[in-house]
Amino acid sequence: MPTIQKDVAAVSLELDSRIDALKANLRPYIRTIFKELSRASPENVGILSNFLIAEQTEMNISDSTKEWKIKVLVWLSRHLAHKSFKEMTKQDILSF
Repeated sequence: MPTIQKDVAAVSLELDSRIDALKANLRPYIRTIFKELSRASPENVGILSNFLIAEQTEMNISDSTKEWKIKVLVWLSRHLAHKSFKEMTKQDILSF
């Protein structure tokens, strides 16, 4: 297996384990929509995971806050047909 494929597989496994850790204490509905986002937009779920991990580490956010942020950001992603969070504009967010 070429090195690039190994690196991609390692990053994918790392992301999967971080997502699993984030979902551990969440209600089933939240886990379901988070999984839905991971299928529809792996890039967005990676960005969201990194954001939530940073908030958990730096501010120790509660599970209910984490659930709220996941729910709203998944709804935003759906509303914009899973457009990348990086590519969203102010107007996209205001339309939501």
